[in-house]
Amino acid sequence: MLHRLQTRSGVLATATVLSLLLPTAVAWADGQVKFKVVDSKTGVVLPGAIIVIKAGPTDLEDMQFNTASSGLVSTGDLTAGTREYTARALVNGIAYKLIAGKVVVIDDQTIEVEIKLESQGETIIDIFRKQIRLDIDDPGLYTFRDREHLQFFPNAVGNRQSLNKALRSIPGMVPNSLNRLHSRGEADTGTYYIDGFQLPSLLAGRASQLLTPEMIESLKMRTGNLGANLGGGSTVLETSLRPAISRGGSPLMPAFEYAFNTEDYGGNSQAFTISRQLGAMRQDKEGKLVPNPNSHAGFVLSYSRRESDNFLESPQPQRQLSNNTGKSDSLLGKFSYRLSRQMEASAFLGISGSRNGVANRQGLSTQFGRLGFGFGGNRPATAFPQVNFLDGTNFNASQEILGNSVSQSDDNRFYAVQLTRVFSPLLRGNFSIGGAETRQDTTNKNVLGFPFTTGAAFNPATLPADYSIEYNPTTGLNFTQSQVQADFSYGNERSKHNYKFGLLSQALRGNEVYQFVPMSNAALNAALNINSYLANSLRFNSDNTSPSTFIRRTGGSSAFYVQDTYVPIERVRLSVGARVENFEQNQRIRVVGTGTRPDISSKRSESAVSPRINLLYQFPNGILKSLTKGQLTVLRAGYNQIFTAPGIGQGAIGTNQTGAAPLPVAAQTNNQLDLSIEQQLRAQSMRLSFYNKDIKNTHQWQQMIQGPQAGAYMMVNAGNAKISGIEALYEFKPRSLDPRPGSLEPVTLGLSGYLAYASSNAKRSATAATGAVPLDWDQQQTMNLGVGYQLMNGSLFSLAYYQGSGLASSVSTVGGSRSPISQLDLRLRTKSKLIANLHALEIGVENLTNSRNPLNFQQGALAGNSLGGTRFQQGRRFVVGLSGKF
Repeated sequence: MLHRLQTRSGVLATATVLSLLLPTAVAWADGQVKFKVVDSKTGVVLPGAIIVIKAGPTDLEDMQFNTASSGLVSTGDLTAGTREYTARALVNGIAYKLIAGKVVVIDDQTIEVEIKLESQGETIIDIFRKQIRLDIDDPGLYTFRDREHLQFFPNAVGNRQSLNKALRSIPGMVPNSLNRLHSRGEADTGTYYIDGFQLPSLLAGRASQLLTPEMIESLKMRTGNLGANLGGGSTVLETSLRPAISRGGSPLMPAFEYAFNTEDYGGNSQAFTISRQLGAMRQDKEGKLVPNPNSHAGFVLSYSRRESDNFLESPQPQRQLSNNTGKSDSLLGKFSYRLSRQMEASAFLGISGSRNGVANRQGLSTQFGRLGFGFGGNRPATAFPQVNFLDGTNFNASQEILGNSVSQSDDNRFYAVQLTRVFSPLLRGNFSIGGAETRQDTTNKNVLGFPFTTGAAFNPATLPADYSIEYNPTTGLNFTQSQVQADFSYGNERSKHNYKFGLLSQALRGNEVYQFVPMSNAALNAALNINSYLANSLRFNSDNTSPSTFIRRTGGSSAFYVQDTYVPIERVRLSVGARVENFEQNQRIRVVGTGTRPDISSKRSESAVSPRINLLYQFPNGILKSLTKGQLTVLRAGYNQIFTAPGIGQGAIGTNQTGAAPLPVAAQTNNQLDLSIEQQLRAQSMRLSFYNKDIKNTHQWQQMIQGPQAGAYMMVNAGNAKISGIEALYEFKPRSLDPRPGSLEPVTLGLSGYLAYASSNAKRSATAATGAVPLDWDQQQTMNLGVGYQLMNGSLFSLAYYQGSGLASSVSTVGGSRSPISQLDLRLRTKSKLIANLHALEIGVENLTNSRNPLNFQQGALAGNSLGGTRFQQGRRFVVGLSGKF
C-alpha cells in the first residue's frame, strides 16, 4: 500500500507542480492610490501611519503600507475595482483611532485619498487593550506566541538558542534534560511545521537547536482539536518564519541585528540576523519610485552560536563542569520571490550542529543515599574498592580521576522549496518538496586499560567487578529523509463550507552502528541482560573482541487527508475530516565478529484511517454578561484519532520476540477527547481545558543499556496507556499591533503576563512486551508564572517562575516521592539613547535561587526511569548581553 500511495502521490505531485506553474487566464487592469494621512484636528501629516488594503480575489494576502515623513504613500499598481482599507497611527506616543474605508481603483488612473485620523492624545491604553481576540474561525485548541513574547519573558534567558525552554510557558509542555519537549504526559515531541512544511523527524538526544526564537515570527502550539490537515503526532507546533517579503507594498527595511552574551561557567553566545528585500521599489507611470506589490524578492538569514563549560545538565548538583564543555551552532535561512500577485516561491535551509562532552559522574552527597561511583552510580565510596597509584597513594576512582572522556556530536539540516498559488478567489494551493539529513556520533578517548593504576591491562576475561568508567562506547547514526507535500484549500471567510485536502509522501533510509566495550563485570552483565536480539549482538566474540552491531533501515510514510469546516450559523464552526495514513519500515541487523551470526531482516507495515471531529461554539454575549460585559466566550470540543509513526534512530529492541529478530517499532495510536472553554476580558484571556487520551503501543524513548551516563537511545512500545489532565491559562497583554515608523515590528507598552497550570496523570493499561518501561513526562502539579513591564523605548523588566511536581524519573529512592522542580529566571533590558534607541543592554539570571534538584535519577531498581542517566538542574547562571539593530 505504501508503494501505491507513494506512486500516486508522486503523480499527483507532478501534476500539482505543472498546475501551479501554469498561468491563470486573468486579465489584469491596474490603477494606483495615493494616500495622505493627517491629524483630523490640526491637519498635521502623520508619518509611519499604517494603511492595510484588504486582499482582492486573486491576491496572495493583504497589503500593508507605511506613510513617509510627508504623510504620503503610493500603492503602486493595484487591480481595478472596489478595495477595502483600514488606517491607524501611533506617532510620538500619541495613538490615533483605527478607521475603515473603501476606495475605487480605476484602470490607468491614480486616485488621491486623504485620511483624517482622530487623536486619542496620550490615553492610548484602550487601543492596547483591544489586541487580544479569541480565534473564532479556527476550531483547534492552541496557544499563540510571537517573537516578541519569546524574547520578552526569560524562560530561555540562560540559553537563547533553546526554543523548547522558551515554550515552557505553554501549559502541558515539559522540556527534559536532553532538549526534548514532551506534551501532555507523552514522550512524543510532536511535529513541527515551518510555514506549512512538515519537518521530518530528528534524532533523540541531540544537543543542537534547529529552530531558534530569533528566526520565528509567530507560532501556534496545538495540543488538541487537531484538524485532519495536521499529522505526525498528538502535538503540532506551527511556526511562521520571519517574512522575507513584506505583507504588501511597503518594503521591509534592510536590517542587521546582533546579540552578544557572556555568562557564568565560561559561557558566551552570539546571534546575527540579516534581512533584505530586493526589488521592493519600481517606477510608476510618472517615472517616480513607488513600492512594488507585484514582483520582488527578499531573504532572511539568522545565525547563532553558543558555548559553555556547563553545557548540559550534569549527573551531580556540584562540580558540574567535569567533561561538560560544549558548543552549538544554528543557521536558518528563508529566501522568497514573488512571481506575481497570485504566486510566490520560497526556499528554506536550516543547519545545526553541536559538540559536547558527556558529563562525568563525580559522586553524589549522602542525601541521595549513594555517592555515585561504579556502574550506574550504584556504589557508595565505602563499598567501592580503592585503586592504588603507581606511587603507592590511593583514591576513590571517580570518572574524572580515571580520565573518562566521552563526547557526542550531532549535525542536522533540512531544506525545502515551496510554491504558493492563488488559482481563483476560492482555491489556493501550496506545494513543497524537501528533506532532512541528521547524524549523531558518540566517541571516546578512553584507553582500554587502567592507566592510573598498577598497570593491569584490559582483558575482557578478567574484568574487575566494578569500575567507574562504565563503557567505552562508539555509536553512529545517519539518516536521510525526502518528502513531497501538497495542500489545497477551497473557500473563504464568507463561505459556508471551507474545504482542505492534500497529501504527503516521505521516504527514509539510514544506518545505525553500536559498539559498547564494558569496563567491568557489572557493565558486561547489564549488556547481557538486555532482553532482545541486540543483547546477543553485544556479547564478546570468541577472540575477546567486542563486536559492532550495524542496523540498516529503509521505508517511508504516506498520508492523504480531506476536511470540511462547516459554518451552519455565525457562532458555530464544525470541522469534520479524516486522514488515511501508512508507514512501512524494513530493518536489517548485522553483527561484525568471529562468531556465526547471520544477518537478520524484519519488516513492519501499518495503515490507519484517522477521523477528526472538532467543534467551536461562540456563546452569544458571553456566558456571564454582567461580569464579562458581553465579551467573547468560546467553547471547543473534539474527538481526534491520531496515528504516530515511530521516530528515527530506534535501536533494535522492537517487539522482542524470543529466538527471532525484533520487528521495527509499531505505530502509536491515540484516541483523544478535548474540551475547553475560553473567555476574553478586555486585555485579558482565560482558558480551561480537559483532555483524555487512550493510547495503544505507547512510544517511549529510553537508554539502550540502562545504567551508564553515556548511552545510545532507543524507542520502544511501552504498552497501552490512559492519560488524563487539566490545564488552565490566564494571560494579559496590553500590547499594540501598531509598528514603529518604518518597521513592521509591534510596540509593547505596560504590564504583560501569564499564569499557566497543568496536571496530568499517566497510567499503564497493559504491560509492554519489552518489560515494565515506566511512563514518564506527566506533570502532576505544575505552574508557570511570567510577568513583566516594558516602557515605550523598549526597556523592560520581566521574570518567569516554574514550579513542578517533578518527573517520574526524578525519584531518587525506591518507593520515594518525586523531587519537585522550581526555578526563577529574571531579565532586565535597558535601551541606549544612542543611535535612535536601537541598542540595548541586557542582564539575565537563570535559576536565581540556585535550585539543583534531580531531573532524572538512575540507580539500581530505578534504572528504567531515565532517558539520559542521572541529571540535576544546572546551577545559577548570570548573563550579560548587548543587542542592537541597524
